[in-house]
Amino acid sequence: MMTVRFSTGFSIQYNTAAYVDRNATGFADLYTKKDGKWIAQVPITGCVIEGIPACRNYFAADPATDAAREVKELRHKLELANRRIAKLKGATDAATR
Repeated sequence: MMTVRFSTGFSIQYNTAAYVDRNATGFADLYTKKDGKWIAQVPITGCVIEGIPACRNYFAADPATDAAREVKELRHKLELANRRIAKLKGATDAATR
C-alpha cells in the first residue's frame, strides 16, 4: 500500500501499490511489485510518496475542547496562586507591625 500526499493536503491511497519507479520525465510510476502491473503515474515534485503509512493518532481529542479545559485549569491555578499570595502578604504585614 502506498499513499501519495500533495502539498494542497489532498492524498490518494493506492492499496495494491508496492513499488515506485522514478523516471527522468519528472514522474514516478507505481507498480504492484517490481516488474509488476502498472497502477498510476504521479508527479515527483509537489508530493510525497509514502511506502509505509504515516504515524496517526486515531483517537485525537478535539483541540477546541482541550484548549477550553486548559484555560479553565490555568484560571484555577491562578486563583489558587492569588489566594496564596494574599495569605503570604497578610502574614508579612502582620509580622512587620
